[in-house]
Amino acid sequence: MATVNKQRFCHGNPNFIEVVVAYGLAVKKGDMLQLTAANIASATLVVNAADNDTFFAIADQEHVALTSDDSKVHKIRCIIPDPSCVFRYPLGTACNVLVGQGLAIAGPQSLDMASTDHVAVAVEKADSASGMEVDVVFCTPVLWGGASKNVSYTAP
Repeated sequence: MATVNKQRFCHGNPNFIEVVVAYGLAVKKGDMLQLTAANIASATLVVNAADNDTFFAIADQEHVALTSDDSKVHKIRCIIPDPSCVFRYPLGTACNVLVGQGLAIAGPQSLDMASTDHVAVAVEKADSASGMEVDVVFCTPVLWGGASKNVSYTAP
């Protein structure tokens, strides 16, 4: 599924943070991003399907990949999801999703069904006939599996 430059936030009370983005990295609005205590102050990364333990924020602005380092610090605004925030993301594969089902990262702007390591919970039913998009609430980091249970997101 192609990543599009689309705002995924629907409603709630978003928390914003500015993160540093490497000059050669393209970030689209709505991309899920890796943010760890180590890279909040240095550089963030766009997620892939294996990043269920490091996903933490959603890009609220885009960043165009520059071809050379212009020695400036590039920052974009991101949303740190909390239980009040609802987002709408497409599903990576055609499937029926029921309210309460856990979802995992399928790509920078898509989710998929998950049996473990889910990062989001469906709050609206979705099926392949409705365009394969589902409204979700993201889990807070301490609820995620793996290494994220031991990572502090309050540093820098």
